Parts: sequence; structure tokens; C-alpha cells
Amino acid sequence: MKKILLSFALIFTISSINSQNLINISGSGFDHFNNISIKVFNSDIIGYDIIETKTISKNGEFNFQIKFENINLYELSFDEKHSIYLSIENDNDISISLEGKITKISGSESSQKMLDFEKQNGKLQAKYFGDLKVRMDKAMKENNEEELKKIQKEADIALGNFLVEFRALIESLGETPAGYFVTQYSDFNKEIEFMEKRLSAFKKTIPDSPVTIALGKQIYMVKNTAIGKAPPNFSTNDMNGEIIELKDLKGKIVLIDFWAYWCRECRVENPKLALLYSKNKDKGFVVLSISKAVPKSKWLDAIEKDNIGDFIHILDDDDRLSELYSVSSLPQNLLLDKSGKIIAKNIKAEELEKMLSKF
Repeated sequence: MKKILLSFALIFTISSINSQNLINISGSGFDHFNNISIKVFNSDIIGYDIIETKTISKNGEFNFQIKFENINLYELSFDEKHSIYLSIENDNDISISLEGKITKISGSESSQKMLDFEKQNGKLQAKYFGDLKVRMDKAMKENNEEELKKIQKEADIALGNFLVEFRALIESLGETPAGYFVTQYSDFNKEIEFMEKRLSAFKKTIPDSPVTIALGKQIYMVKNTAIGKAPPNFSTNDMNGEIIELKDLKGKIVLIDFWAYWCRECRVENPKLALLYSKNKDKGFVVLSISKAVPKSKWLDAIEKDNIGDFIHILDDDDRLSELYSVSSLPQNLLLDKSGKIIAKNIKAEELEKMLSKF
């Protein structure tokens, strides 16, 4: 009799373990995709690891069952072309439906908010910068310096107003994996104080979550390029195939400038930097111009049009340098003195001119 009771107890125990904290993640309407992978966020790499890959059924349905182990982000990757992110905070089942171009998520309110965030951000961008971008393009084509100066002043005011709403939008997702996800739309270099406040809130609410650990790491990386510090060294090839190592430029005044051909503000600054280089190169001033990954032909064309061929040019085609310096928006720059220490960040040509006059 004891053996029978023990057998029933064992079966009950195994059954309980198998059903404990399991989350069903299902979807429908995805018949135009072939395969789907579910991935979990890994704070060690600040990226995602694949858990499982499946073939989507002919009627467009899929289903995964995962164990809830921690409050964390997950990614559903469709043919490695399209992604939906999930903010998993408990063991509630989650279902995703795609109807036309509209995706709906039930079972995770913060996942739906995360999905909606991109549209809300787009509306804010259009509200504050839509008209300014049109006017800037026109002024650049007409080479209208006065209008460009006027637009830049208006853009600075618009940015301040935008950030008030944008930060509130980020905070509205709370201390959740979704709340971490939307911080990645921010520029950590320019928003370090705001990010530190978010980290403090995350540590109080979900201290052990991988997203909290990752946020702390990202802030630490940004602080590696704080004023007064020597920035991370790197070695790479310039546009001529020559090896460039940052530490070899010690003894010179170096502007590390991140830009891209499509960045309007970068293209306005480039000719100004060219003039400053011409005036100050005899002092040992050099511009280390690092372009974000772009088509090489457009990169070379922009260098010629902006008259910046005398700079040291690097195409960051794998984003390695951008990641090393935590560059998530453009333009970005750092000014190094002759000892290799950072003495200024994200300065415009007018401020740079004043600083160069002191050397």
C-alpha cells in the first residue's frame, strides 16, 4: 500500500514540476513567414540567445512553451527579418495576432505598450522636427547659411521640448523589460543623467533582472567617455587601407567625429569643421572622421561635397566603433587634448573654434 501511495506521490510531484511557471506563447496570422525563433535577452552580451526555432504552420500559427525564470525581455524573430519583443514579468500566457499590418498582443500589457512605442515616438518626431527637416533640406540645397543658423536655433529649442515628452513616454512604461527596451531609443551619451535615474528606479523594482544589469553596464560604458578620461583605444583601417590606432595620435589635438551622409546636422557642420581644420592643422589639430555604416559610394560622395577630404576617414561598417563609444544618434563627437584626455563632448563648430584658440 505504501508503494502505491509513493507512486502516486511521485507522479503528482513530477506533474507539478512540469506545469510550474510555464508560459504558453502562441500566435496567429503569420502565414507569410516560414520560421520563427524565440530568443531570450542576455545581459552578458546585451543581446539575445536563441532558445528554440520552429516552422510556422500553414495556417500561420505557432506555439512555444517556456519556463518563467526571471523578469526579462524575449524576442520573436520571424525568418530573421521581422521581430516582435515581449516583456515577460510573470507566468501569464501570451498570444499575438497579426491582422493585415496590425499586431495585437494579449496577456502582457507592457508588451503591447512596447509595440506601440515606435508609433508614438514617430509622432513626437514629426511634431517637433518634421517641418524643420524640410526647411533644413531646402536651405542646404540653396546653401543658405543664414537660414541654416536660424533653423539650428529653432531645432535646439524643439529638442528641449521634445525631450520633455519623450522622457515622459519612456517613464510611462515603468520599471519593466519594456521600460528598458524603450531606453534604447535614447542617446545615452546625451541623456546620462536621465538614464542614471532610470537605473536607480530599476534597481529598486527589479534589481535581479537581466535588463537592470544591462542598463547598469551601458551606463558604465558611457562613463568611459566622460570628460577628463582617456577614451577606449581602437585600431582599424582608414579609407586608404592604412592602419589607424587612436593611441598613436597622442600629442595631437584630436576631434573624434561620428557622422553619416544622411545626417542633416552632420552635413551642416562638415564644411565648418573643414575650415577649422585648415586654420588649426599647424597646431597639430586632426579630425578623426568616423562614418556610421552606409553605402561606400554615398560616403565618398559626401566627403567630396563637404570638402573634408583632408580628415582621417574611417567607415564603421560593422558598427564596432559606434558600439565601443555607445553612439546611438548623430552627430556625436569628442575632443581630446594632446595627452589623449577628453576635454569636450558633442560640441559644435563655434564652440570648437573657441577651444582651439586656447592651444
